[in-house]
Amino acid sequence: MMTVPTKDQWWLALWWVGHRRGLPVAERIDWLCVVWRPLPEGDWQLECRFREHVTTEVWDLQDEKTWFEKTLPAQMSASAVITDIRQMQRSIAAEIGGPMDILWLRCRGDRVGEIILTADKRWLHLAVGDKDDG
Repeated sequence: MMTVPTKDQWWLALWWVGHRRGLPVAERIDWLCVVWRPLPEGDWQLECRFREHVTTEVWDLQDEKTWFEKTLPAQMSASAVITDIRQMQRSIAAEIGGPMDILWLRCRGDRVGEIILTADKRWLHLAVGDKDDG
């Protein structure tokens, strides 16, 4: 489960890979990844999840979610972290055949909600009743 953002953290970005459009629901898989670090200079925290769809309801609790976490050393530059995650994102996109996107956060955790709510990213599924119609 994803960490709740706080003002004591620096959030870098959300990476996403969607499923290939037109797939039957049971074959849809998407991927989401966030990277953040405790302030002032803590280790980078990588949190990712794969979601296997059961229905077209995006908030459906029946969807199977697999989470994994990894810690990257504090000495690693943000640029190096970005390079590594983008490579992972490209590999996953090649495997599942879906589109890729990034939401740059680059902020303290207490601003993450505001950025997400104002982002024009359909994959964030902010509206109740959103459907995964693709």
